[in-house]
Amino acid sequence: MRSRSAVLAVVVAAAWLVAPPAATAQAADCGPMDVALVLDTTASMDAALDDLKAGIGGVTSAIETASGGDYRIGLITFDNEVQVRSAFVPGNKAAIDTVVPTLSGPTGTNLPEASDEAVHTAVRTLGVRPHQSGGFTAGWRSQATKAVVLVTDALPGGFDDLHGPADLASAQAAGQAAFDRGIRIHAVHPPNPADDPVAVGAVMAGYAGSTGGISVTGTEIADLITGVVTTCRRTDAFVRDAVADVGAEPGAVASQSPDISLCPGQVWCAPAAEVTADPGTGVFVHVRMSNAGGGTSVGVLKLYRSLFHGNGQWPLQWSQIGAVPVSVPAGGKTVVLPWASVVADQSFLVRWVSGSDPMAFAEGSGISFNVRSNNNVAWRRIVVNPEPG
Repeated sequence: MRSRSAVLAVVVAAAWLVAPPAATAQAADCGPMDVALVLDTTASMDAALDDLKAGIGGVTSAIETASGGDYRIGLITFDNEVQVRSAFVPGNKAAIDTVVPTLSGPTGTNLPEASDEAVHTAVRTLGVRPHQSGGFTAGWRSQATKAVVLVTDALPGGFDDLHGPADLASAQAAGQAAFDRGIRIHAVHPPNPADDPVAVGAVMAGYAGSTGGISVTGTEIADLITGVVTTCRRTDAFVRDAVADVGAEPGAVASQSPDISLCPGQVWCAPAAEVTADPGTGVFVHVRMSNAGGGTSVGVLKLYRSLFHGNGQWPLQWSQIGAVPVSVPAGGKTVVLPWASVVADQSFLVRWVSGSDPMAFAEGSGISFNVRSNNNVAWRRIVVNPEPG
């Protein structure tokens, strides 16, 4: 039995590093969907799994409907090890409906379980490794609504069947990796009195809160999964490609975003084709973001530079020089990133990576195509001159 102080430590730590504000959940057409079901199949989960087995057809039908038929479902199970049952396969409702009713797990009652490692497998699309059978390597689609649905009643324990600070750190890292990739983690928790339900609930809330997902508790697992996975928080944050740009996709302009500016300080300055900067001091890259959606858009704003301009292949000839988690409210906001400036004629690219605001079109190697096709991507060419000495 864990002490009250140990439980409190888990509860406090489960706030994690990135906690975007909750958005109002609205049922909506989710568009293309990639959903990874990550299921605890140990003995304490028998009743929950029985409910899911009986209702899996309803879960997959809901995904099929919400996605307009454009979906892929992955299936990963875990106990003290991880088993990949199905990688992402287009339109695989029938296969998942067949596999889930056959799931069974160990009869023992040892706690905790390898939930953190299973989430790493899903988020990072890991291949076969020690303590993991099967590879989950199909990859997440950039233009899809991306979700991991984690179902467990146990604390994370890695592969050694013990829970400690390292396992909580592993769970936090999995959540951060999901956030960085625009993947929401929905946490479904059937309470188990044998494994500190308060502490487990805190960890599950941490997964959801740090990725913009939903955390729910209950025993009607099929209904809970259906509810969280089809509640799509669609937003529309964007960076303009031209002054008249209102976020329409695709657009016609690619290289002169009025929302990207290099300034000597943290106060916005008018964009210019040429700027002067002291390479030893650096400058600040300002990015103005608009949000035409109905709620706060949560994601990561990533900044890149290249000397190859429109001919630079994506992503090989672009270097990332900054990234920051951002919550963009309705209307928009300006994001400021410091940069140790380099004197050159170069292009700057910003990418908005968000689970609630996915790319409209899959990104390819052509940077002009990516910018014109997605309002999440913007580009500006700027000559950086040395400061007069």
